[in-house]
Amino acid sequence: LKTVPGVIIYGEGDARRQVAVLSFNIAGLTPSEVAMQLEERYQIICRPGLHCAPIAHQTIGTFPRGTVRLSPGYFNSGEDIEITIEAVCEIAARKRSGRDIDNY
Repeated sequence: LKTVPGVIIYGEGDARRQVAVLSFNIAGLTPSEVAMQLEERYQIICRPGLHCAPIAHQTIGTFPRGTVRLSPGYFNSGEDIEITIEAVCEIAARKRSGRDIDNY
């Protein structure tokens, strides 16, 4: 996702130094707009906002909006990950093209 225009990834970027949690934003969209699209269009559940950590968000510059957080786990398949990547790419592409995000 870090190569997708408009997608901003937060965190170390080194899988050896972080847990299986991904925080990101899409330029021009609020975390809640992205989360709503992921759930309604793709049936992907995530968590938008400050994640009970407002000071952490102040540190990374995402306060007061927060981020979108994905937390893949043991029962997620490689296919689940690919579908999620494609979904985020589509949402970012729609935003870049100026298409109304509500009309998907």
